[in-house]
This record gives sequence, C-alpha cells and structure tokens, in this order.
Amino acid sequence: MSGNPMQQDNLQDACGCCEGINLQSPVELYNRPGLTVIAYRIGTHHQILASLQARLSFKALPALVKLRTRDRDDFSIALLDAYACMADVLSFYQERLANESYLRTAGERLSLSALARLIGYRLKPGIAAETYLAFTLEEPPLQSVNDDPKQASGVPENVTLPIGIKVQSVPQSDETPQIFETVESIEARPTWNVFKARTHEMVIPAFGTQIVYLKGTANQLKAGDALLFVGSERELDSGSERWDFRRILSVTLDSEAGHTIVALERGLGTASPFVAPAANPKVFALRLRASLFGHNAPDWRVMSDDIKRGYLELPDGATVTDTQWPGFTIADISDPPTSTPTGTGLYGEYFDTRNLTDRKLSRIDTTINFDWGAGSPDPLIGANTFSVRWTGWVNTPVTGIYTFYTTSDDGVRLWVNNHLLINNWTDHGVTENSGSISLTAGKKYDIKLEYYENTGAAIIKLSWAPPGQSKQIIPQSQLYPRNIHTLHLDAVYPQIVPDSWLVLSIPEYQELYQVVTAGEDARARFMLTGKTTRLTVKGENLRELFNERVRETAVFASSELLELTETPITTDVAGDSLRIDRKAETLMPKRSLILSGMTTEGAEESEILTLLKVESDGENSRLFFTTALQHRYRRDSVRVYANVARATHGETVQQTLGSGSARQAHQRFDLKHAPLTHIAADTESGAKPALEVRVNDVLWHETATLYDAKANDASYVLHTDEYGTGTIQFGDGRHGARLPTGQENVRAKYRKGIGRVGNLQAGQLSQLLTRPLGLKAASNPLAASGGVDADSIDHARRNMPLGVRTLGRVVSLQDYEDFARAYPGVAKAKAAVLNTRAGRTIVITVAGEEGEMLSDSILTKLLNSLKKNGDPLVRCEVAVYQLATFRLAMRIKLHPDHERDIVMKQVEMALRTAFSFDARDFGQWVARSEIIAATQTVKGVMGVDLDRFYRGVAITLEGQLAPHSATVDGFGNAVAAELLLLDDAPFDYLEEMP
Repeated sequence: MSGNPMQQDNLQDACGCCEGINLQSPVELYNRPGLTVIAYRIGTHHQILASLQARLSFKALPALVKLRTRDRDDFSIALLDAYACMADVLSFYQERLANESYLRTAGERLSLSALARLIGYRLKPGIAAETYLAFTLEEPPLQSVNDDPKQASGVPENVTLPIGIKVQSVPQSDETPQIFETVESIEARPTWNVFKARTHEMVIPAFGTQIVYLKGTANQLKAGDALLFVGSERELDSGSERWDFRRILSVTLDSEAGHTIVALERGLGTASPFVAPAANPKVFALRLRASLFGHNAPDWRVMSDDIKRGYLELPDGATVTDTQWPGFTIADISDPPTSTPTGTGLYGEYFDTRNLTDRKLSRIDTTINFDWGAGSPDPLIGANTFSVRWTGWVNTPVTGIYTFYTTSDDGVRLWVNNHLLINNWTDHGVTENSGSISLTAGKKYDIKLEYYENTGAAIIKLSWAPPGQSKQIIPQSQLYPRNIHTLHLDAVYPQIVPDSWLVLSIPEYQELYQVVTAGEDARARFMLTGKTTRLTVKGENLRELFNERVRETAVFASSELLELTETPITTDVAGDSLRIDRKAETLMPKRSLILSGMTTEGAEESEILTLLKVESDGENSRLFFTTALQHRYRRDSVRVYANVARATHGETVQQTLGSGSARQAHQRFDLKHAPLTHIAADTESGAKPALEVRVNDVLWHETATLYDAKANDASYVLHTDEYGTGTIQFGDGRHGARLPTGQENVRAKYRKGIGRVGNLQAGQLSQLLTRPLGLKAASNPLAASGGVDADSIDHARRNMPLGVRTLGRVVSLQDYEDFARAYPGVAKAKAAVLNTRAGRTIVITVAGEEGEMLSDSILTKLLNSLKKNGDPLVRCEVAVYQLATFRLAMRIKLHPDHERDIVMKQVEMALRTAFSFDARDFGQWVARSEIIAATQTVKGVMGVDLDRFYRGVAITLEGQLAPHSATVDGFGNAVAAELLLLDDAPFDYLEEMP
C-alpha cells in the first residue's frame, strides 16, 4: 500500500507540541518475504487523529480555516477523535484478516481450514489411541468329590466377548478418565486367562548328566553315598552294560521347591569304550556298604609256619608251599566247598551272533557233547550263525599231565587254568584239536570254552585224557559252573532282599548284580567264624573279576528306589515359541496373545503376538508365534494372556439426528458429542471416522466430496471443526441423493474421544463399564499408543504444502518423505535409497511428536498407505529413528552486572532449545562452534570455554559429531538414521570462569 502524496515524515512527538501538524496516516506498508506476521494497518488511533487535525490547516480545504481550535472537548475535534477510534478498530481487524489470509501468518485453525479447502486439503482430525486388552474370566468353583449330582456353578465355561466392551482408565494426577472399547469379538475361556512359561521339565538322565534332581528333601543323602542308574535294558538282559554306578559329590536341599539336587562325581555313560546310560533309568540309593566274608582274615604271609601247617593239616616240619589261604576265593567260600567233589556242569551263555554278542539265554550244561546238525541250540537262536561260551571249574582226580580234546565245526578256543590250550578260531569242518597241561589232584581249575558256528553242521564236544586213562567226555561230576553267583557277606544284613540291586566294586571296576535269593548263613574259614548273609545273584564277571579279590571287593547293596523330579529350566524365554505350563490345544491359530515379563535387563515389558500353532509337549503344550520375541525374558516372570481383544479410544454414543425431507437439498446435521473419534487407517489421510449413519435403517456411506457422487448415491460428507465436532451434509439430488422424507429417520452411531490423552500407561485401563456374564476383570498390559491430536496450527502450516506437492500420489523420493511427514503422528521423516539384501529399497526414517517412538501399528498403516498411493513394485521400508545423545562441559565468563544463577539457567535453556528434538533433523551434525554460538546468544555471557564435547563414555573434546544417516548393516538389513540431541542428563559441569 502506498502512502498519501501529501504525507510528510513522521516526527517524534513526545511532548505533543507538534500534534496535528503532520500527516501520519495512511502509513506506507512494506512486508519482506518470510515473515510470520505482516503489517496491514493504515495507522493507529494517534496517527489517524493527528493526520485529521493536520488536514484542518490544509490550504486545499479553505472552509476549515476558521476552525482554529484544537481542544479535545470541542465538538469538531471530538468528532475527529470518534472517527479515529473507528478507523483504529477497523484497521486492526483489517490487519488480522490480512494475516489470516496467508498460510505462514494465519493464527486461527478456522482460517487454516478454509485455506486448506482451497487446495483440497483436509486438516487432520487426530487419531484415537489403541491397545490390546487382556480379559480375566471367572473360574468355575471346584466341585466337591461326592456322589451328589453335579450342580451348575452359574459360571460359563466359555464366553463370547462382543465388540464394544467398555473399559475406563484410572486417571493419574492432572488426567481425566478415558474410555476404550473393543473393536473385535473374541471367544474367551477361564482356562485362557493366563498361561505361564514352563519352568520345570522331566529330564531323563542321559549321557554326560552330572546333576540329578530327586523328589523330596528327606532322602537322607550325603556326599560319598552311592547311586545306581539302571533301566529295563539290564532288567531284561543281565549282560547289558547300560547302567551306571556313581558316588555323590554334593547334595543341595531345596525346601521351597521340594526337591534334592545331587551332583555326581562324573557324568553318566562311558566315553571310551562308548557305553550309553540306560534309556529311561531308575535311580537307586545303595544304602548299605559291606564286605565279603574273609576280607578281614589275617594275612597268610605274616603267619608262622606252625600255624600254617596246623591249618593245612600237615605234619611237623613239612614244607609250606602255599602263598595264600587255601580256598581264599569267592568260589571256594561259596557252595559247594572244595572238599565236596560233586559237579553239576558248566555255565553256558548262548549268543545269536558268531562273535559272542547279543546273548539270548544262559543255562547249566552237564557235559559238552552237542551235535545240533543244521539247527540251533534253542528256538531263540538262529541256525548257522551263533556262538557259545562255557565257563566254570574242572576238578582233577589225579596229579599228572592232562590232554584236553575238542571236536568242533566251526571255530573253537579252550583255556585251562588261564592257559590257552586250543585256538582254532576259523571256519572248518568237523575237526579234532588237543592241548596238554600239568594239573594237581583235588584242585579246581578255571576252564573256559568258546565256540562259534558259521553255516553247515553245528558240532562241539569237550573231552580229556587224564594220566593213565583213555580219552573220554569230561563227566559232569568233574565240572562246576560256579556261576551260580553265590556270595557270603561279612555279617547279617536283613535289609538286603530279593530282586534288589547290588554292586561289587574294586578300585578299577564295578559290576552290577541282581539279588535272586537272600538268607542268613554261617562260615568258619581262615581262622574266622561268624554269621554271614548268603546271596544268590544274577549277573556277569563274578568269577573273572572278583573271585580272587576278596579283600579289595566292596559291596554296595540295599537298593532304595528314589523318584526323579522335574528339573528347572534355566534358559531365558526367546525366539518364536514358548513351552507353557498346561494344555492349550483349543487355542486357534491367528489368535492375538500378549506376552509379559521381566527382560534379562531387568525391565518389565509386554508385546503383542499372533499365534501360529499349538503343539503337544507331553502333558503340556508349546505355543508357536508368527514372529520372534523382541526381547529376552526371565523364564519365571513370563505370562501369556490369551483372552485378548484389540481396543481403541472412544465411547460409543447413539444419536437421532433428525428427520429427512426430500424437498430440502444439502440437509445438514450436527453431532452433539465431540470430539468425534477417528481411528488409524492405511489411507492417505491416515484416519477414518468411527461413524455410522443410517437413514430408514439403511447404511449410508461417507465420501470425500459430493462433487463426484451420482444422483442416487446414498452418500454424505463429514465436516469436522477445530473442536472435533462433526457435521454431516447430504446431497441435493444431483450430486448425492437427497434424504427421503420421514419422521426422525436419520440416525447416527459414533464414538467420542480422540488424541494423545488416550496414550495411557500399561495397566491404567482396569475399570470395566460393560460386564457380560462371566467377565471378571480387564487390563492393558501394553501401553495405549498411537493417539494423535488434531492438526495444530503449526502442523497444518507444515503439512498443507506437503499435500499439494504429493497430490495424493507417491512417485519421487521427495514424495515418499513428504507423504510420511504429513501422516498423522509423524513429526519428522527422511527418505533414502539403500541397497539392502532385498535390492534397492526406499527406507524412510520417522519419528513421532516430541521424539516419540511410533508404534508398530502406525508404522504398518503408514507403509500400507505408501504402497497404495505409490508404485507397488517399489520396495519400501519404514523404520523408527535411532536416538543418539552427546554430552558437554563448559565454563562461562559472566558480565559482572548480571546475576550468575539467572545467566547459568538461561545458558542451559538456550542449549537445550538449540539441540532439542524440534530443532534438529536426522543425520544433522553438531559442531563445537554451534554450541559456543548458542551460548553466546544469552545476555551476560562474555566468553565460553568448552572443555568437553563427546558421545558415549570416552570423555573428549570433539570438533564435531556426526550421527549416521540411514544405512545397511552387515546382514543387508536397513538401519534407520540417527538423530543427535543433547543428553537430558545434567551437564558434566557448567561453571563460571574465575
């Protein structure tokens, strides 16, 4: 606007002596570009009144020359004053209207809304927060166990929770209660209220197991006690080596858990040669430690010859050649004694292979004189490929050279007194082999015969030729099996009973036996006399390993069965599955679940999961999820809620809008309740109203504009003002149908409530306002998020140009960035093209208002909206920004006239403002000079000494700090950009220079 040509320069008029002598209005206006407020007034009251008074003296107005007074109480001057007042008011509002006509200077949301309509843009109405509610159902009471008929408890076993269940929040200080409603219907059951992570499991002891958990705490075990691990393998086959004998290293009692933790001296099984432990072992405590009869006999070597001759019944002066007590063996101590020359045969073991493995049976064979032809010794054993081992003792009637003969088809080996006399371990036809050895009369000598058959005839015979006699089959009377496994213990032990287990142990070996019979007996040998416990046992290697080691052999017996108990599961909860504490096969896939618990870092977290499937896990179940858990949780803290429904902020209300009239075009109705709820949607605007409009009970549909609506389209347009109040407008019969005439036939169902007030903390939603039968309680383990306020003036001013640039389509990289930044809830956005493992991808880094981390639901809807409005073939990802912070320390030189505390506070405020979320952008560097410059803007600061400027924990003074832009990690995944801000913690120090 140009000034009046007669206008003169404005003069300072502090004293008023020049009042009314110069023209001061209309003033000349100039507004440079980029201003947030423009000047548009012709003048103020003072300027206008002064200009009117100056014109009274203009020569061009001779009629006013005679009006010489300038007194304020003069009627003419008062009239001019009144005009100046009017002009002042009009020019004030003219300036306001001018400011409201431009995007940058408009200060009213109504003005911005009107400007937005000029370019087809709608101000964002805000978005309702959303969360997931976990419902708790009443559990049916336990029915008493009796013969009475079962009575109904009144508590349903399953409940269908419909859409619209209301739950109200418990407000904190300066908050108002907020109402959320479920937006999906779910089936709920009391058994689904909460599942806990399985914390114990039955772990079968396996190879290498060294820690065993036993049920109860009254087992009376202690370090050094002996445990036996044995299973069905040994019970069915006395030759099986799948058992373990272990000593206890330590015992820990856990009274709270009710179990005993036993540490073994070494793990189960044997590595070399490899022997696996029992597949499903039972655990026995061997409560008794005993010795064999004779273990405490005097040492024969230190006894006098007279005593030895007396014991051996030798004449005086006879030479004693024995080096040990006669019969000082398990076999000789057992029945029949040495003096009884009555044999029963040899102990035979029959195997179903040719290499003496896979034993099928054992028996006493009176003589070895067999011709099985093409068959086998027993139906349990296959023909042609089998083997046999006979063991025992042979009694020699006379002293001299004995020749032993074998007749065999096929391989044969014979040992006598531990000497290998015959060795023809080959495939051959009927062949006789022989060997000789010198033996003493009246003694029993070890004898072992091994034989195998490999096709053809099966023949094996054992003969001998004693001194002066012809060859003959060794008779039964001279053969002793001695594998009856009879033991005599050093005392009476009534606690050893039949079918119990017993272990014989020497320093380098242990062998397991099962007690067949047990009874009281007596022995008088080796200058010892006393009662014994006579045991008949079943097992192997008694003669081979223990026969001559009476003193060294320790006996562990009196086996007591101990019950294994469940072992604590010590691993954290992570991954895409979870073992729970009970059955849950009735849960269906795609169901929403909430998992809550304490993370390994000590923070309480919750996350929403989708069930993929349920698998049986013994007596429990295992849940599988569609995605892996975001955190690692402590197992004992994990809870899974299965009665879960999605809920959004807002309360449903019903309203009869009015009566339709076919005679009226563009009928309008106002919604009484505000603000109207809008929920997040994957649309361009990012929101859709929670509104249903029915006319004559028929649903009508919202459209963005009636311009494109056809004459009979049942459509309406929704207008929302700055307070969230909705107005519904119908068509005129050409663009959108008119309302049919009717009485109160226009109804609306909608929800009220919106914005960030709905972003509640976890656990705040707990007051049930809707309580179907069986529903007991509700809560939100997850914080409610995603609530966005309606566009503020600043947001509208920022977003309106973005909408014009994109025009509802996304093509260029800048379009992706603008579209994301204009999306509800997004405060900052930065797009970049990266080469991820999926190929060239547009990665958009986003941040919420005030630096909020956007929820997954908003990110998902934003991504879907980008795909709908952009090229579907373009790969696109949306990622939440990474927050990075820096720290500093400085000293300030203050002006002496300024107060120290005030200046220091202003310095800190200036720095926090300059490096706050609103002031910085993704990837923006921070330089040392910026910090100094921001500090020096504070009045009273004369100098700055920046001592520290660093990220992380290493204290340094950097020249500049550079946050990284969006990039790709080593696995080819996109990594969001960083936003570098000043750390919220106090400065390292902020001091005054001396």
